[in-house]
Amino acid sequence: MFDDLAAFFYENVVAAFTDYSKIKRDDPCGRSKDLRAALTAATALYHLREHIPGQYRKSRSDVAKLCPDYDLLGDVVNAAKHDELTLGEPQINSAEDIYEATVVTRYQDQDGEYSDAQKMVMVKLKDGSERDLFEVLTNVMNFWGRELTRYGVIKGFDPFVAPGAAGSRFVKRGDAKKRLRHRNGPRTAV
Repeated sequence: MFDDLAAFFYENVVAAFTDYSKIKRDDPCGRSKDLRAALTAATALYHLREHIPGQYRKSRSDVAKLCPDYDLLGDVVNAAKHDELTLGEPQINSAEDIYEATVVTRYQDQDGEYSDAQKMVMVKLKDGSERDLFEVLTNVMNFWGRELTRYGVIKGFDPFVAPGAAGSRFVKRGDAKKRLRHRNGPRTAV
């Protein structure tokens, strides 16, 4: 299927991650396209561990000690596959805890109030907190990039920039997305 681990990483894992990143940024809302793409990227990232050569392969718990978001990613992938999680101590209950959301942040400038809309795939944890799945994916992607570089599988890895929380960065009026396009035509995101 793939020639070697480096090819698998770039052609499957990085490709799935960047596909989701593009869909998140550019595609319209609706029909769970963001959720499907995020879960495809999550599955590729989570199962990469199983492709690591034996001398470097770590258990899930060992990887999670180095990259805590890997453990949450495992729960997301397993919930997407099995629906409810009943074994171990998962951080989420079921697939229902993974969902698409539109987050609208309001800003104020000299011309008045305006808003920016952002699509997100969220994960609701058992403790009631929520995580942006893209942030989790980015953290795990960067972990694997560093690991594969350290193993000598790839020559170097430029880390992806982890997104900040919605509203954590200022968005200029001209860059704000006032509306998100939907498959059935544009609708106001507010």
